[in-house]
Amino acid sequence: MKKLLLLILVAGSFNLAFAQGCDDLFISEYIEGWSNNKAIELYNPTSSSIDLSGYKLERYSNGSNSAAENQKIELEGTITAYGTYVIVIDQRDPEGEGQDAPVWEELQAAADVFLCPVYEDNNTMYFNGNDGIVLRHIESNDIIDVFGRIGEDPGNPSDGGGWNNVGPDYAWAVNNETAWSTDHTLIRKESVVTGDSDGLNLFDVSLEYDSLPANTFENLGSHTSVCGTDYVADIEVAELSLFPNPSTNGMITIQMDGGITNVRVMDLNGKLVYEERNTLSRSELTLDLTSLPKGSYIVLAENAAGDLTRNQFMLK
Repeated sequence: MKKLLLLILVAGSFNLAFAQGCDDLFISEYIEGWSNNKAIELYNPTSSSIDLSGYKLERYSNGSNSAAENQKIELEGTITAYGTYVIVIDQRDPEGEGQDAPVWEELQAAADVFLCPVYEDNNTMYFNGNDGIVLRHIESNDIIDVFGRIGEDPGNPSDGGGWNNVGPDYAWAVNNETAWSTDHTLIRKESVVTGDSDGLNLFDVSLEYDSLPANTFENLGSHTSVCGTDYVADIEVAELSLFPNPSTNGMITIQMDGGITNVRVMDLNGKLVYEERNTLSRSELTLDLTSLPKGSYIVLAENAAGDLTRNQFMLK
């Protein structure tokens, strides 16, 4: 488990950022594997259990702007504090074929619940890489999180389509690059503290998800997040220098012992707005943040040992 290296000088800003995040469920893992190997993992980033009966999942199929009634399913059960809930298609007949092919045993073993056994009755969990998945509050109908983009068909999965990390459209149908949302396991980055409540914005899957090969299931059942209490169990002293602060031209230089390997910048809502990997593992790195609007941000830096430290800065 990576360690979060907390700096006293940013304690106030740390609390401010988390006051606007880590307060509701979000999708922590998306599995679009072979055949019926489909799963959604939900994560509870709060310090209290959450009753799932107030939530529903919806599938927006093939670029549709709406979900049919048999593409919505109300959830049940409870997610413990900092816990997960794994939803898998209810296809477990070892003799099943075609559309009724069984979910692999490894994925069955990771499930907390099996849903949608009959496609015609409810096919919410029969998503492919070009379907938007929405998590909503039932009472308010507010969107809590979205995977994909409502109303956009990024390309036919049978042709290798789906969403990916190639701008400006991030859709296979436009750039014909390998889709991440098809035949992959996607894990939400640990820096994410809240869901995407805007179902219509461009979906660059790489901003908030890490990609693993198809039919990778071993990470299901737990999620690593800066919201979790595991991060404060082992506090160490660390140095993360950042200058100039505030920056008036959008250029920021950071220095960290141990060699910087990865840098993530989040706004105060916890949304990842910039990421850079430092393959040379240098102790000093200059970030070009001229594309970001003026305001306050949190920088999260990782060194070669896998330790993390953070600091706050301002762009003027």
